[in-house]
Amino acid sequence: MAQQTQRRTILIATATHAAGLLISKFLQPYLHSTTCLVYISGVDVLDALTRLDIDLIITDDWLSDMHAYDFGQAIKGAHPQLPVILLTTLATAKIQEGIQRGLFDGVLIKPLHVAEASNKAVTISA
Repeated sequence: MAQQTQRRTILIATATHAAGLLISKFLQPYLHSTTCLVYISGVDVLDALTRLDIDLIITDDWLSDMHAYDFGQAIKGAHPQLPVILLTTLATAKIQEGIQRGLFDGVLIKPLHVAEASNKAVTISA
């Protein structure tokens, strides 16, 4: 009998919907049995987490309504076991503090490399 693969859900939080769709399209070939949801508002993500079963969050350093540091605090405060990967172009002092405080389980520096991004997503969400 064939083993059924568990479907995973990744929530992508970015400042624009277009950026989120691009990240989703970028990851889909490497993450089989995965659904990617795109949100641009940290407040909407927090609301979605009360209704949806999310396995991993990938967040840009800025959302439409908050900085990744504040977003990471809100996520880890409500869902400490939920893995969060940060996408950033520059590891500012505030981002480094967030990493040290455990607000992010992984960090990807832009521009992204396909293998690195997919490997990190698979490893952290496993």
